[in-house]
Amino acid sequence: MEADLLQFAIEHLLQDVRARVWTYGRDQRRDEGDVARSLKDGVKCSRPVLLLITPSTLETGAMQWMELAYADAFGVPTFILLRRSS
Repeated sequence: MEADLLQFAIEHLLQDVRARVWTYGRDQRRDEGDVARSLKDGVKCSRPVLLLITPSTLETGAMQWMELAYADAFGVPTFILLRRSS
């Protein structure tokens, strides 16, 4: 839910520059089984990358960390937003 709100806000506030937020649920092609390849391609085309790290991010696995690794490998500026649990 937090990610959905952040996605909406960014896309709405930056619509004049056609900013787009990639999300797995909306943008992952259903016929593409290789999620890592999709992430890699998405990050490579990005400028910048914004990662939202929440407690569930830390619990769910490594995929979000791959986005960070790809951004670093391609020299894409990266901003990380941390949300701690209450």
